[in-house]
Amino acid sequence: MSDEIRSIGRRARRAEKFPPDARCQSCGVSSPIVLVEGSDPLTCYQCQARANGKSGLEADHFAGAANSPISFLLPANIHRIYSDEQQDWPRTTLENRGGDPLLRIAALVRGWLGYLRIILNALEHVPVALEVLNNALIDVHGPRWWEQPQFLGFRGCVENA
Repeated sequence: MSDEIRSIGRRARRAEKFPPDARCQSCGVSSPIVLVEGSDPLTCYQCQARANGKSGLEADHFAGAANSPISFLLPANIHRIYSDEQQDWPRTTLENRGGDPLLRIAALVRGWLGYLRIILNALEHVPVALEVLNNALIDVHGPRWWEQPQFLGFRGCVENA
């Protein structure tokens, strides 16, 4: 069985544990990867950690503990998603039982690429939000809203960027 098929199967089995509209009752997150099976009311790992007096942050070995001692604190939900993605890595790379330096480098690169995907996914909504804001400003202040006196400081920031 290919790694991709295993990955799809693992995620499908996880999703089957929750109704299609399942969401954390506290924050509304809906990813089955971060929802806590059997929680009532339904909650995510991050909200559950906070409800139990924890910070909601978890240490992540971004390249796998076998490849680097470096870890970063991530929000619990992001850590769960990232750890799930690491399960798609080749086992020989993630576990690196022999301390192979090329596998270590492969894991470091895979780790940073994973973090970049997290960042890019988090930023994905920003251009749309800016476009919505622009349309609202046009509706209220006209098609050249940035020339209004109250926005002159903003215009200078953008022009110097």
